[in-house]
Amino acid sequence: MSPERLLKYSQLPSKSPIDDLDVVTVDGQPLVVCTAQSDELWTWHPLDGWSERSLPWAVADEDEEEEDEDQDSDPLYPDFAQVGAAVVGGRILVATGGQHQGPALWDLDGGELLSRPEPWRVAETLDVFELGGRLHAFAGGGLEHFVWDPAAPAELDESARWLSSPGELCAVTAAQVEGRALVAAGGGGEVVVMDLETAEPLHRLEPSKLYINGVALTETMVAAVDEAGTIYRWNLADGTPLGDPIESGTEVRAMDTVVTADRVLAVTGHENGAVRLWDLTAGTELAPPMEDHEREVFSVVTTTFQDRPAAVTGGRDGIFRIWDLTP
Repeated sequence: MSPERLLKYSQLPSKSPIDDLDVVTVDGQPLVVCTAQSDELWTWHPLDGWSERSLPWAVADEDEEEEDEDQDSDPLYPDFAQVGAAVVGGRILVATGGQHQGPALWDLDGGELLSRPEPWRVAETLDVFELGGRLHAFAGGGLEHFVWDPAAPAELDESARWLSSPGELCAVTAAQVEGRALVAAGGGGEVVVMDLETAEPLHRLEPSKLYINGVALTETMVAAVDEAGTIYRWNLADGTPLGDPIESGTEVRAMDTVVTADRVLAVTGHENGAVRLWDLTAGTELAPPMEDHEREVFSVVTTTFQDRPAAVTGGRDGIFRIWDLTP
């Protein structure tokens, strides 16, 4: 155990592996949204515990499948391998997707399908964020940008546009930095940072010949980690490297960052089940590896828990954990 940093842990009631997770803040508390086995969606709240969320329109029943076949179209299948969540206009919106279909959009509490997924699209990676009262979603094998506006709701595919993508897309993140909406995408050895309004690349960075499994943006830094576990840092303003690469020595499946006490911290989730904490400002590991997960860590999301910076991690052992990131 890592009692000095472990704040909370809980096993998914179905005991399935956690494929992906995201966190939104509701009434000052984190709500953890998890997907499992590609067809389960669960939430966890500090006061209410676990709830399985039924999305009844995700799966076509037999009559719907026959009708779809008659209309020469594809039925919906559960494909919740990826998940992203955001609060827009007071509603918790959840986007899901995977290798078999593009992003679908749901009202979490009502279970309403707001946008049907397109079976000819994919969402091998997925990120969402709220900007100007609208939901922005980023997904694909190549990078597509979707917008959903609660004032004029429509299918996501009606707003779809392609953004510059680093080959086979493996990781994507978006953030608002000094009034600009920025997107960073990682793939086959390349990281692309772009301005969302203009869709023009700001930086094309080529740190590695390996796949990029995680990307992150802060107000001053771009960070990326390749599949071998090497972490790279660049100045967001001009794209110049910040120090030497940081070698973790073990394969990384996911990464997220947080800024606290004027330091940029990164949390990495590893193939061997370790969760590790890095000071990217100093270029050093901040604490010994936290090795409570028994198997691969698939997802890492930074948030706030009990008024302190925290990371939520989940993976193949089906247990999510919340870690204290106080330096």
